[in-house]
Amino acid sequence: MTPLATVLAQVENAKAELDNYPPVDFDWYSRCIKTVNTTVPWLVGVGPLLKQYVEEVLNSPTLVRDTWTKIRSTANDSIPLGLIDIIDRELDREKVLLDQVGGDIVSKVVEQFLIEHFEEGCLESNGKSDYPDLFLRSRSYEGLPKFTRGSKNYGAALKGNRARPVRVPDGLEIKTCRNRFAVDCHYPHTGLHLAVVFKEEKVLLEVTDIKIAFMRVSDYRISKRSTKATTDKASFNGSNFVSVLV
Repeated sequence: MTPLATVLAQVENAKAELDNYPPVDFDWYSRCIKTVNTTVPWLVGVGPLLKQYVEEVLNSPTLVRDTWTKIRSTANDSIPLGLIDIIDRELDREKVLLDQVGGDIVSKVVEQFLIEHFEEGCLESNGKSDYPDLFLRSRSYEGLPKFTRGSKNYGAALKGNRARPVRVPDGLEIKTCRNRFAVDCHYPHTGLHLAVVFKEEKVLLEVTDIKIAFMRVSDYRISKRSTKATTDKASFNGSNFVSVLV
């Protein structure tokens, strides 16, 4: 089966769940089918470029330092000594900053690529802690209830001054996995998921696969909280995912 056929079959299996996803009169099933038909073939097409882009961006600090080392060793007196000291110091300072960057930077790099290259509408980034990571601004979400913090009714809503659609199953969630396919999150989300799997070879990063799947709540493993200070954890592996690097 092609990636598109595989993911469409997953949406079909999720129809009952989507039909009961609040608000239930929003026809989430048809909206998700449209999302899959629009995005999955496109992701297959840009998959190799996305892999290359992620590797180039995340490896650029190391490559810049390698290039500077070569310039220093061959420049002789053509570069003023004071300028060499300044560049060395600034690169050292930058390294402190880079060492503090969390793993979510990979997700943001992927987001930027997808937003800039998507031509079938307007992809837009959601809030940092909101699901899904990306939604189609070119699609109407008029009629969704206003987001209320602490609401017990977990369903789709419009949030903030820009009326961002949160908790909608017809967007695109991005997950990143280092070395192996394993994802932990705070809540099981129904919808299309894109997973970028990468590993570090010596000092460079390599994207080993880019996979996609339409996830149902039943596809998650839920670990109950052990103390009052912790939250339930939802996790999944790559068993449902199909590669877009075909």
